[in-house]
Amino acid sequence: MAVKKTFEFFFAPLLKKFFQDMGRDPNNLEMILLRQKAGQQLKDSTKVIKFPQNKSFMEQVDAMKKSGDIVNVENINISEKITNRDMFNNSFLNKPTIEGQMEKITGASNKIKQIQKEQADMYKPKTDAEIKAK
Repeated sequence: MAVKKTFEFFFAPLLKKFFQDMGRDPNNLEMILLRQKAGQQLKDSTKVIKFPQNKSFMEQVDAMKKSGDIVNVENINISEKITNRDMFNNSFLNKPTIEGQMEKITGASNKIKQIQKEQADMYKPKTDAEIKAK
């Protein structure tokens, strides 16, 4: 079944092109020639083409590592000029310390508590005196 679908993949465009060029359906002989051409394309599609290489892929990767084109992430030397720039202040290059993270968490927690207090004040039941004052 898969071979038939693959054959149809090659045959359908040939048939369509024939109809566009000639403006008619192919006769028996032309249909045989189109099927042969589609069969040849199917056969050619399974061929493996040997790609000529001077070196293996791993040899090429090793050569790029030696030349510096490829760098290992763990061995990157980061200049202070880069880490001091404003655009890099919050990047992974300036890995935050635990103390810095704790300060951010504490600040966020305090902000949440403040918002919750404001929300509670907004929705607490009002006394008659507060309602008259407003």
